[in-house]
Amino acid sequence: YQLGGNLFVSPDKTGIKVTNSYVTIDLNGFSIQGGSDAAYGISSSNNGLTIRNGTIVGFRIDGILSEGNYSIIQDMRVVNNGRDGIFCGASCLVRNSVISNNGAQGIGTNGATVLGNIILANKGYGLFAWGWTGYGDNTFNDNVDGQAGGGVFALNPNSCNPSCP
Repeated sequence: YQLGGNLFVSPDKTGIKVTNSYVTIDLNGFSIQGGSDAAYGISSSNNGLTIRNGTIVGFRIDGILSEGNYSIIQDMRVVNNGRDGIFCGASCLVRNSVISNNGAQGIGTNGATVLGNIILANKGYGLFAWGWTGYGDNTFNDNVDGQAGGGVFALNPNSCNPSCP
């Protein structure tokens, strides 16, 4: 699926709700805008969601909520959302994106490869990961309530007793 123009989302609605597995959404350089009252930019609980080439901005909850596994999020700007910029399930890939000024985590995941991103000025951690996550070549700056530093929280779920967050 490909956007043909900017999408402005009504209050309390989700911009795009994906109900099938292995769907690709190419924003084609356009944006999905929430105006701070809409709930989610894009949401899915299915596997294999790919989102690329655009901007998701101003949602009350998450910019991207991809709860299924094997998601690919690349060449995106995900900014100024109320909670997480991006939340993705296991075995996801977040690459070459700007994730900034979100109200909680820049990226939350239970197992991802996070490559070549600029992750800055999020109110929580730049990257909050539990399970295996690789994050070697990203730029982290001013995450965690404006404190300079890496902004990475990585937790091995096998070390939790009795449970992980």
